[in-house]
Amino acid sequence: MKFSFFFLVVLFALGVNAQTVSLTPAHGPEPKINGPKVFGVRPGHPIVFTIPASGKRPMTFSASNVPDGVKVDANTGKITGSISKTGAYVISLQAKNEAGTVRRDFKIVVGEDIALTPPMGWNHYNIYGTRITQEDVLAQAKAMASSGLINHGWSYMNIDDGWQGERGGPLHAIQPDTSRFSDMKQLSDEIHALGLKFGIYSTPWVESYGHRIGGTAMNAEGKFEKTKEQVPRNKKQLPYAIGTYSFVDADVKQWALWDVDYMKYDWNPAELPETKMMYDALRNSGRDIVYSLSNSIPFATIADLSAVSNAWRTGGDIKDNWKSLKSRIPTQDKWAPFARPGHWNDPDMMIVGVVGWNAKDKWPSKLTPDEQYAHMSAWCLMSVPLLLGNDMTKLDDFTLGLLTNDEVIAINQDALGKQATVISKQGDLVVMAKDIEDGCKAAGLFNLADSGTQQLTLKWADLGIKGKYVVRDLWRQKDLGVFEGEFKTPVAEHGVVMVRLEPVPPPTLRSAMKPAVKNGGFKMPGYILWCPSVIKVGNTYHMFASRWPEQYGLGGWTKYSEVVRATSNNLYGPYTFQEVVLQKREGYWDNDRAHNPKIVKAGNTFVLYYISSANETGYATADKITGPWKRMDSLAMPFSNPAPLIRKDGSVYVFGRKAVKDIRIAQGYTAPSFKGPYTRLEAENLLPGLNQLEDPTIWWASGQYNVILSDFRGDATGVNKDGAQYYSKDGIHFALLSKESIYSKKVTYDDGSSFTFRRRERPFVFTNEKGEVTAFFTSCLTDKEQSWIEVQPVDKYIP
Repeated sequence: MKFSFFFLVVLFALGVNAQTVSLTPAHGPEPKINGPKVFGVRPGHPIVFTIPASGKRPMTFSASNVPDGVKVDANTGKITGSISKTGAYVISLQAKNEAGTVRRDFKIVVGEDIALTPPMGWNHYNIYGTRITQEDVLAQAKAMASSGLINHGWSYMNIDDGWQGERGGPLHAIQPDTSRFSDMKQLSDEIHALGLKFGIYSTPWVESYGHRIGGTAMNAEGKFEKTKEQVPRNKKQLPYAIGTYSFVDADVKQWALWDVDYMKYDWNPAELPETKMMYDALRNSGRDIVYSLSNSIPFATIADLSAVSNAWRTGGDIKDNWKSLKSRIPTQDKWAPFARPGHWNDPDMMIVGVVGWNAKDKWPSKLTPDEQYAHMSAWCLMSVPLLLGNDMTKLDDFTLGLLTNDEVIAINQDALGKQATVISKQGDLVVMAKDIEDGCKAAGLFNLADSGTQQLTLKWADLGIKGKYVVRDLWRQKDLGVFEGEFKTPVAEHGVVMVRLEPVPPPTLRSAMKPAVKNGGFKMPGYILWCPSVIKVGNTYHMFASRWPEQYGLGGWTKYSEVVRATSNNLYGPYTFQEVVLQKREGYWDNDRAHNPKIVKAGNTFVLYYISSANETGYATADKITGPWKRMDSLAMPFSNPAPLIRKDGSVYVFGRKAVKDIRIAQGYTAPSFKGPYTRLEAENLLPGLNQLEDPTIWWASGQYNVILSDFRGDATGVNKDGAQYYSKDGIHFALLSKESIYSKKVTYDDGSSFTFRRRERPFVFTNEKGEVTAFFTSCLTDKEQSWIEVQPVDKYIP
């Protein structure tokens, strides 16, 4: 392993003696969308979700590619409505304030699974015990909203044992204890109005742990009288047992009328019949209610129980001391195979902040700061429910920072839903790790020992990886450097260092690009030149490009664009105009314009692909590069910006852009030959999520499809319309090679000068017979609406 002394010093500072000062960097004023990237809802059920976004208020929200029946409230960010048809719907969320605009893809999956990421919220028990009131819950809900926790994904406000009164009402369901809760529906409405969700508690026993009415009874009327005897619990002895008469259906219907979103079902031992009965009732309620089993769920039957629940307790109640916490960190591995999106292991609630259970006088958690970091890190790595149990009206800066670190929370909310497991253990020195959706790794180096600071090592062999990785400290949101083979760090007693490992990407095209040739490329005074495409025939390079009179400005392409050919004996130019090749034709598919040409050779035939109106691509053919060109009478593919690739067997692969509503997504077509027929690939978007594009150029090298395109929305590079590089082995699933911008608006020339253009688009790569990229062309436009084609030599680049 190689790293500098500087990093050794930094690591020592990172891992030792955490203080009560928050490690989480301050959140800036700019908007940032946080929380889960995926959300599950059942067909036809109401969507209840608030976009978690930090940043200065006021903030407005919007979304594109939204399915019918779904709305986004511009002021609150609440997503509501319903979707009847099963499937995955990727929408693009946007948050905007005076400091900027941010977008993020959000996938709504309509199917049987809900809680596709672990629930995040609050439960009253660790602060109030069974002494809970409606006013207490509402105060805590308001604190969750006003403190900003809601902006980081915290959403559930769950009532535990202690709310239940007597059975009654039109449904003969459990009603609230009116001395504590005057109006449950009103409370639910007020919680939902804050953008939060509402949860409740019950038990299949006759009597709950807190001596309240349960979901069954030994009489048909469901009358309840608190036991006066000392009866052992968890032994199937009444009243701590399931009664003869069940009122599950009535209770669930009542909860649905109260708009309940979460239900904790508490008893022991948990068995399949009563678990399945409640699952079925909740499923048929017309509302998605997260179903959590408590407590000490038997491991022997978890395979069956996990199929009919969303979360389950893996042990008894937690306490705010190191012994209780430590026992839950390295011991959860056997449960890991059962954790998956929609179904989560639950080692119990969190014990940070001010707690107190049933005690009159509350107290700050007895865990040290390091222990609290270990607590939060372990819960996030294990992808378990994050349910606070503290007084949120008394959040200090340390606790707030602990609960609002979005990079740490993202590990918990990762859509892959993997639970971290122990990959290395030497006594009480434990390393846990997991895979995350983007192909990276997350790990925690835990010093659970009582003997001071210890040196821990994260070994690549234990992770099953090789090569160089960027190691990032998630708590400080800071890259620590590039490491190979292993990563070592000191870790404070009872503390943790939580990191993310991202593979160092292979070199991009940018690494091989040289300065642009000052007097190269293609210029035609009086014309805007756009969309270059170059092919070598003999010793001559032929450039096909779009042009139109400069007097019409950039927008003139829509009426006046035509395809021209220019030549040069030097790949880098300068190119000289030769002829107009194609113009628009009245009465045909290309009657609007001839634009965006791409020239390829298929066998002995030259094929010139081009577009007319949006989402219209066709082609012309010729036996010679100089023509004559024969055009097809109808379009070949209903999409734009074609990037064709002729395979060795003569078949064709075409990567392009399709405008769907207001989204520019990548689609692909294949054909047995350039003559067609062209068949669209099934994937809705060849790029990840809703990553948008313009202007792709494609080549085959290293056994893969390689694409450079204009990052239309900044999804890949973070900068709108900078160049991004993707690759794919199958031509269907493209991945981003690197976040590095391949090109920007600034061009540096071989004489040392530079110029920043208003627009720089339509990239084109030229490859030699070996598949090496040797030149990179772009269309450039100045502030004065002057345009030409720039070219940069490339040092024989192969991905």
